[in-house]
Amino acid sequence: MQFLNPTILIGLAAASIPLLLHLLNLRRLKRVEFSSVVFLKELKKSRIRNVKLRQLLLLILRTLIIACVVLAFARPTVDSQMPGLVAHAPTSVVYILDNTFSMDIESDNGVQFVQGKRFVKETLEQLQQGDEVSFVLLSDPFDTRMHGPTRNPELAADWLQNVSISYLRPDMASALNTASNILKTAANINREIVIVTDAQDNTVPDVQGLQESVEGIAVYIHTLNDDDASVSNLSVDSVYMPRLQMRPDIATDVVVGVANHSNVSFDGALVSLFLDDRRVAQQNVDIGSNTSAYLNFTVTPNSGGINNFRVLVEGDALEHDNVRYSNCLVPTFPSVLFVRNSAQNADISYLETALLADGRDSNTVTTIAENQLGSFPLAEYDVVVLQDIDLSQQQQREVVSFVESGGGLLYFLGERVASTDEEPAILKKFGVKGISFEQFGTPARFTSIDKQNSLFTGVFKSQGNVLNEDPAVNKAFLFGDNSILSIGQQSLLTTAQVGRGQAIVFGVPGNGDWSRLPFTGVFVSLVNRSVALVSASPDMTFEALVGEPIRLQLPHGLVQGELVEVRDGIESTRKVSQFSTGTYVVLPAAKQPGVIALQSTSGEPVAVVNVNVQSDESRVSIESTEKLVDGVSQWFGSDNVTVVDADDARGGEIRTARVGTELWSYVLMLAVLLALCEMTIASRWK
Repeated sequence: MQFLNPTILIGLAAASIPLLLHLLNLRRLKRVEFSSVVFLKELKKSRIRNVKLRQLLLLILRTLIIACVVLAFARPTVDSQMPGLVAHAPTSVVYILDNTFSMDIESDNGVQFVQGKRFVKETLEQLQQGDEVSFVLLSDPFDTRMHGPTRNPELAADWLQNVSISYLRPDMASALNTASNILKTAANINREIVIVTDAQDNTVPDVQGLQESVEGIAVYIHTLNDDDASVSNLSVDSVYMPRLQMRPDIATDVVVGVANHSNVSFDGALVSLFLDDRRVAQQNVDIGSNTSAYLNFTVTPNSGGINNFRVLVEGDALEHDNVRYSNCLVPTFPSVLFVRNSAQNADISYLETALLADGRDSNTVTTIAENQLGSFPLAEYDVVVLQDIDLSQQQQREVVSFVESGGGLLYFLGERVASTDEEPAILKKFGVKGISFEQFGTPARFTSIDKQNSLFTGVFKSQGNVLNEDPAVNKAFLFGDNSILSIGQQSLLTTAQVGRGQAIVFGVPGNGDWSRLPFTGVFVSLVNRSVALVSASPDMTFEALVGEPIRLQLPHGLVQGELVEVRDGIESTRKVSQFSTGTYVVLPAAKQPGVIALQSTSGEPVAVVNVNVQSDESRVSIESTEKLVDGVSQWFGSDNVTVVDADDARGGEIRTARVGTELWSYVLMLAVLLALCEMTIASRWK
């Protein structure tokens, strides 16, 4: 037996009042006048016994009347097993419905999401008058539109009908917290949570995220994972674009990662690459079970600026994770001012050839002698390349100002610089540390190359981190603050962020005077990557996941005040916050994948956010019913958690648990009958 209003039971203490009054009456003496003791003998013993019996009956009846009234207000209920009292117990039910996209899997029994909704519909049909229903979506537990509760079966059916698949990941802990909070204020003593899910690994609740549990809640778990071994699902997990290599109208390799999240291999998957909604390449690929494959696509950007890419995989079980969005800021050819050494024997051919080797128009490279440097305004160029130039104090100030303002600098050190200063002053202004000048008795080789550095990414096809070609370095400036291109414990080149610009300093000249580096195959790529790196605009393409808040940091001065967000064709204004570390903007979490564009109030492009789904929902091969039951049991108790099948929607444990009755009306009738008996006895036995 349970009570809907258990606090009312405190009133049972009032049942002691008749007993207290009875005891007080026994202690009160009554004075009776009599003339002779002889009259006492005339009292019959039976009369005395009748009086005591009447008093005892009245005491019991009055005590029971008070107790029954208190119990009636406490609303006692009993379960269905008590004979003669079988009836439907009013029930408050919260359905936690899994509408994440893994539920859209179709197996031998049909689409799992359809099966889940059918199960819920059949249990709704078992509800009766007085029952109340709420829905909590596993993908968005804080969506209050269906929290209700409602006692209208038609409204509950409409709610269920309108639930659709979501791209958001499951949040079981929040769903259980929300369901418990709803049931805390439920009107019915019979309280249930019905979980309908495919029991993927990511549905197991984080016990640390659960609030204090609510007693008396029965939890039923209905899982829909059919464990169909033939179901296979692929997803596009990564798209890599070598930003420094991307140029308009020049073919570049794009690497796409496709994962197989199932226990069976997938043969002949069609993977397509789209550029601005135009299919530009496609491949078929075979992927083993629970493995990934990486595909190389050759793509030619049409123009500079932001290029929109989209990768699509077809033919698997789920469509929701088949697309991945990516963008790349394709730089145009920067204008380069090449300042050469004025010495008569200065060989600039290697460096000049390298600057024009990537298809660049020769008009974008201006070559001057060092004595002409003062007559060319640096601000008109994107990159300045210095070949063994010993800069005067005035020239140093001009170059530093140029870089601080956002310009790019490539500085090749050589004999002229070494003869003047073995620690060039301008490098100290750039913050370069550990500078030393070395002459090698035996030509030095590179001991390691940082292939993860953007200057070398994708350049090397073979394994290992040592350049096969011998650079034969005889002399060099070495730098101790990095290991990009190492000789021993120091590096032959270094990079520096100077204000809004960048500088890359080479420890050897761009000719063969100090080394054979200009003759190696890596030199041309290294020069062009360096030019692209120091001239690149800030990469304003960002990555985000569905359901997660989007926080972006933009460079100082890029935008002021407000931005215009364009999402699904709808424009919204977003405030921009300025701090010493940068410009920040916060966007609401996206509920579906796609591309979010940010513009200035005048319509100029500012940034692009690629929103993609989270990969853990793609793993259809992982079924964790036992883990889910264990996690829920830690909160509600193992005795209150039951796994049910489809038959329980039409009968079985769920329906059995909803059978019972409230006894308050019976108890109140008993109190009335006792009151009538009390009045009858009190009036007849005066």
